[in-house]
Amino acid sequence: MVETRVHRCQFCAAPLERSDERERLVRCRYCGRQNELAGGASPLELPDEAAPPAPTKPSSPWIAVAVLAVAAIGVGVGLSSMEDQRSGGSRPPSLDGPFSMSWADDTRIVVDGKDDVYARVSLFEGHYQITFHQFPVGTRWAVGERRGILDSDIYAIVRLGSIEDELGAVPVARFRNHAVGPTETLEVQIPSGHQATIALRPLPVGYTLRQTLQGIENGPVRFEPEPARGERNSVALLETAGLKVFGPAQTMRDVDQLAVVRVLPELHGEKRCGGQDARGRPLPEVTLRLKETEVIVYDRRTGDVAERRVFPPDDRCPTLALSASRDARDTYPPTRDIEAWLATLVRR
Repeated sequence: MVETRVHRCQFCAAPLERSDERERLVRCRYCGRQNELAGGASPLELPDEAAPPAPTKPSSPWIAVAVLAVAAIGVGVGLSSMEDQRSGGSRPPSLDGPFSMSWADDTRIVVDGKDDVYARVSLFEGHYQITFHQFPVGTRWAVGERRGILDSDIYAIVRLGSIEDELGAVPVARFRNHAVGPTETLEVQIPSGHQATIALRPLPVGYTLRQTLQGIENGPVRFEPEPARGERNSVALLETAGLKVFGPAQTMRDVDQLAVVRVLPELHGEKRCGGQDARGRPLPEVTLRLKETEVIVYDRRTGDVAERRVFPPDDRCPTLALSASRDARDTYPPTRDIEAWLATLVRR
């Protein structure tokens, strides 16, 4: 008998996909963590079929009956254990009668009374998507004219559509909280025929928008239809937590240039600085590693480099309390100097 092995993620129990049986490092498509399959099967790597051991010749009919009974019990227990482990330790909850759905928070839709049967909405790689968790195989879903059938009772990802066309209209003054995505009704029908509906919610686009703009380092970032350039230039500074715009731009489609900041690796000296904790008590001194900061300004529509400038290290000691968890850190970029320079790029 040929033994088939089902490989599952050691962290979330999702099924792993291998392009080659000799492949030993496999990344889980669901949780993104790396699984090492070398060195034998993991606890979640289970045989689909298990042959009972060959019985030895019994010395009497009663012993033969006892051996067969024990073997049958062992096989039954083994199969039950394997089924439990395939589903990550417990079987998915039954969902075969009337049900309803509600929003548990801003991104999670739960089946009322069964919190472990839920769907999570998210913005990922320029798409609004729904990930169904523990819904029965064969569950049908529909949003407007889009529809499909779930083929997994662990998780199933449904991409409803691209949000890229909406990014250009995001107001620059409200980019963090501006929401995009469908407001249509999600219809879910389980195999028993029972169904429930719920209205979808748009999601804040700030993080996704910043990730999209960061792509300027690899090529143009366009928001069709692109408007004609105005008489004054608009420059968006990509910051760690978002962006800051210089110029008359009202929406992201009006932004002409994108400024990217990076600290250069070369060390240009060190400086010792002291600090205090929240109660005013002195902390051990911290060494500031003095490094230059480079700012590259790209043309958003073409991806070409429009401006480039290197700023010297800011050797001022921080006025805020320094962390006691490490004794050295890089200097911060000279934000005020960078912003003053970008303001001069706005044509008047």
